Amino acid sequence: MFTMSLRFNARKVAIGLVVIVSVISAAFIFANRNSGQLKETDLSGAKKKSDSISKEAASNEERLKFLESFGWKISEEALEIAEVIIPEEFDDVYLNYNEIQKEQGMDLAKLRGKRVKRYTYAVKNYPGTTSEVRANLLVYNGKIVGGDISSTSLDGFMHGFAMRETHASTRTYVSGLY
Repeated sequence: MFTMSLRFNARKVAIGLVVIVSVISAAFIFANRNSGQLKETDLSGAKKKSDSISKEAASNEERLKFLESFGWKISEEALEIAEVIIPEEFDDVYLNYNEIQKEQGMDLAKLRGKRVKRYTYAVKNYPGTTSEVRANLLVYNGKIVGGDISSTSLDGFMHGFAMRETHASTRTYVSGLY
């Protein structure tokens, strides 16, 4: 028979726990920093700008004014108007999409299970691309609650409303949405 005896020193256990928690915290912070590399990098002011702009969207004029306030030249009429149901449970696609929304001061989590209208406009002045680019506005009760600027190409991009320089590292790729 083999017998083993362990003696615990409270001080050593406490130090060990502090080290473990520190390592886990550092790993978490490092992982979050690196996961943001595919997202828009210059977000300073993006949230502030969208907060100061009217999110009224009861009329086409209000929706156009919202998009134009970010510097976009868009089609006068929506290319598509569709009803979208924000899912009760967010999968990875919606979690990523909602991160874009949070970065611009909006959060779709508050609208889980709700029906919203998606207005899609053609963007005419997206710099550095020849592919078609769309502006999508999500509207609930006459207010803009989310949306994006996205490319229609297979290797396309998606980001918030703020106009950005067109470097591949500043774009978020979200496939499978809508």
